[in-house]
Amino acid sequence: MPPKPTDEGDRKLLENVEKYGWHVVLITGDKNTPGWAFSVGLYHTFKHPEIVIFGLPKDRMHAFINCIGNDVRGGKVYRSGVGDTELLPGYTTMFEAVEKIWYGPVLGWATWFYDGDDFPALQCIWPDKNNRFPWDEDFEPLLAADQPFLFHKDEKSARMEKFLESLKTGEHHDHDLRPELETGSHHKFKPGEWPFSDRVNFEVFTTRRVLEENHPILLVTHDETGDWQFLCGTTNKAEDARAVCLGCMFERDRTIGQLADLPRGWGAWRASRTAKWQPHKNTEED
Repeated sequence: MPPKPTDEGDRKLLENVEKYGWHVVLITGDKNTPGWAFSVGLYHTFKHPEIVIFGLPKDRMHAFINCIGNDVRGGKVYRSGVGDTELLPGYTTMFEAVEKIWYGPVLGWATWFYDGDDFPALQCIWPDKNNRFPWDEDFEPLLAADQPFLFHKDEKSARMEKFLESLKTGEHHDHDLRPELETGSHHKFKPGEWPFSDRVNFEVFTTRRVLEENHPILLVTHDETGDWQFLCGTTNKAEDARAVCLGCMFERDRTIGQLADLPRGWGAWRASRTAKWQPHKNTEED
């Protein structure tokens, strides 16, 4: 039985778990520790291990966990020691079981929800651009500190020494352990309505203004690499970029489905939300 909420954060978590099946908690990093994100509710709703991921931009970790949640909703099971090649196209992500000694420091809100540590959790581990993992000898050294090894028990092997020290010195304050973004993910369209050849949970890029200010999508690009961008045309600042799943974009604006067959290396624009799409081949300036 879910716990009794004590504040608005608790109530939001419980509401998302009931409505969507899970909730995403995002934690801000500090000078000694990377930021991280974890799910709450996957085990409660689907009997699937909760997911934790470290060291990526917060919007990307948020998208990762929602993509995993959507996969789980569809019947997929992520397992410890097994890699996945669909979550991050062109790369392999690895999953490892989290030792329960780390539940308190890392998954605190999940332990509140489950009233203890009687639930499984998996760490999602991402590779460098050469598809190498942090335990590989030639892994990119600049990224080495971004992902601890929660599948080890002792703090040195788990690379948790600085993390634990930051807790002792109070560098992670209570308010940092509340989510900066929190939601589940739920697509209301029917499978037969899906127009794209890419997966529903394929990661795409948009802007803060599209998501948070409801600006219309006026520019779409389908890169040679297969990446999609759905832009408003009002900002190109890096801090305004957001990563979401393709299904969420389609649910927000069904008219992008008209571009499902847009070839790689092409784009499209329109003058307004209701105007007709104008496809064009991308140039170096696009």
